[in-house]
Amino acid sequence: MPDPARAPDESPLRSPFGSRVFRELWTTNLLSNFGGQAQVVAAGWLMAQMTGSAQLVALVQTATYTPIMLFILAGGALADRGNRRRMLLVTQSAMLLVALSLGILTWAGQLRPWTLLALVFMGSSFNAFSNPSWQASLRDILPRSLISHGVGLNSTSVNLARTLGPALGGMLVSIAGAAAFLANALSFTGFLVALSRWRSRAVAADVRRDPLLPAMLAGIRYVARTPPVRRAVIRGGLSGFSASAIFALLAVLVSQGLHADARVYGLLLASCGTGAVLSAYAGASLRAGLSPDQVLRIAAGALTIGLAILGLAAHAWVAGIGAALGGAGWTLSHSTFNTTVQLTSAPAYCGRALATYQTATFAGMATGSAVLGWVAGHVGTTSAFLLASGCQAAAALSARALALPQRP
Repeated sequence: MPDPARAPDESPLRSPFGSRVFRELWTTNLLSNFGGQAQVVAAGWLMAQMTGSAQLVALVQTATYTPIMLFILAGGALADRGNRRRMLLVTQSAMLLVALSLGILTWAGQLRPWTLLALVFMGSSFNAFSNPSWQASLRDILPRSLISHGVGLNSTSVNLARTLGPALGGMLVSIAGAAAFLANALSFTGFLVALSRWRSRAVAADVRRDPLLPAMLAGIRYVARTPPVRRAVIRGGLSGFSASAIFALLAVLVSQGLHADARVYGLLLASCGTGAVLSAYAGASLRAGLSPDQVLRIAAGALTIGLAILGLAAHAWVAGIGAALGGAGWTLSHSTFNTTVQLTSAPAYCGRALATYQTATFAGMATGSAVLGWVAGHVGTTSAFLLASGCQAAAALSARALALPQRP
């Protein structure tokens, strides 16, 4: 009987959940994502409470995205040349220790703004090395016919966590800030156990022999010479710039614009996650009947409108509608770009192609967080959200010159 973890070209699997390996990793990763979302709420809200500075709150997101921009290419090269399971075990363990450190420092009353930023940076750095191995592992676990479905389920995992994780995080922060960080540390344990049960495929020897820096440069050259991947990378960066406003400025909008507490912040993030889950569920059907560019036009419209609503919202329920539309648009666009990269890149370059896409996307988000945070601090959150909405509309109009293949 064929092992579903070996991802044969011809497989009896009808769903990714038919693979024991995928099922266990997906389920435990979902729990880990819940912990991660609780930590997102805790970091942003505690910074807002410690400083009251819109720019420092936005820098929490910059500290999250910048390491991805700096290190994910190295993570992609290691994913293509080494043991992905081992890489995941090491990086997930390190992220557990970072979350534990945040919890202990907060509990002891020793957490300071720059210490918070430094530890967020460290955790995101380990995530940058982990992410390409996790994304590229779909090729080790699933047959090609189920890759798109697997990508969609991974997006659903992240966004299911965004529906309840932020509300849980807001509740934990309202009780004790340390509780959210400690819950995140605990959430890594199940994923680590599932990883220990997985026996991944060996990477081809010719890829494994490549030194790290030449392997990274080869991946960049490959993306530059492969039009479908190159266009997805560019468009991901443009979209990430404007989408960053949701994650960077929502805490500022709640505390300063709506004059509400951490529970409202968690509920707005949950609204964002609910929209994301619905779009992830609908995304598979949309991609089956429409071209990627048609799907991306729908996504851009939802994100543009959602950002504008957030900028103009005077009540929490109105902001919730904007957050839901923004989450739906961002997830639909991100999963469509990710699927295009997965299915149009050569197997030997999959990890590096995904890493390059993530680099561009999170470089856009890191830049957007810093720029839009500055605008919010000097002009106001309304102007920042409206600027982000206009940038998203402009990015959508420029997409005609960067068309994706009709069927990846």
